[in-house]
Amino acid sequence: MPASFCRDHLLNHEHTIVLEDEERKTYETNYIAYKMGLSGGWKGFVKQKHLKVDDAVVFQLVRQTTFKVYILRENEFTATDGALGLLSQDTSMDNKKEKESSNKHANSKEAVDGGVRFPCSDIDDFASVKSFVDFKIPIGNGLLVLPDHLRMTYYHLCQARKAFLHRNLLKTISPEFTTRMIVETANIAEGIRASSPASLEDLAEWRKILESFEAKGMDVALMRKRVDDLLGLLGAPLQISVVPEGYEAVRLEQARAAKELRAIESTVSTLKDSLNVFDFNMEEMVAASTRMKEQAMRKLATTPW
Repeated sequence: MPASFCRDHLLNHEHTIVLEDEERKTYETNYIAYKMGLSGGWKGFVKQKHLKVDDAVVFQLVRQTTFKVYILRENEFTATDGALGLLSQDTSMDNKKEKESSNKHANSKEAVDGGVRFPCSDIDDFASVKSFVDFKIPIGNGLLVLPDHLRMTYYHLCQARKAFLHRNLLKTISPEFTTRMIVETANIAEGIRASSPASLEDLAEWRKILESFEAKGMDVALMRKRVDDLLGLLGAPLQISVVPEGYEAVRLEQARAAKELRAIESTVSTLKDSLNVFDFNMEEMVAASTRMKEQAMRKLATTPW
């Protein structure tokens, strides 16, 4: 886990952390403080939830020793299918979510009153975000933890608006749905930036999704305008133009290389966090050794003649 997040919000010793899935089923894991990661119990969670490479797991700290876990399957939540399915929920589902959201808010408030507090939980206080290092995503009484590349993308979007894009979402929208909207907004933004003439159909689908998000209070007008401008360049008919031979193969290779680069960047980030931990531990050991020497010298020096 990110070292700064662990230092700010988790206990600094080994203890049990509970993972709660979307069905409120719980799984116990061991938190190893000096490694800043989960150990015993995590493998069982992965097996039970059938996690695979490219699935995204979003952790929301709801109590000091409990994470709410949302799993976004790589093959079920994309800009052209999963999001549209998510947005097609009827009014009765929204009412159900409103009731669940109220209950979760009450439980979350109890947890906060019990001692878990977040310094950046004010959703309107984007002015305090001076850089990406300061960027935390508040949802209700918790903070949303995203993969670095999605967090960076969402940071740039919020920076462009000088505000959190989800600040004006309807009160009936649950934290789970908010999480999915933020993730999909970041995914669409990355798709827009990588779009080409062959992305015409994707752009049309993204426009529908962004319109739906905007109707729910998500501040994505700048993204929708970008999509409209791109569609304007490509022409009104929703028909993909003929692309040069080999273009699709190169585009796929580019996407694969970008994916590998993100994985490498994530690994580098993890290694940097580990190095910081090692540096801290080594400094502590050197300081402890120095103190022991000073105590031994003082004892010897003051021994009666």
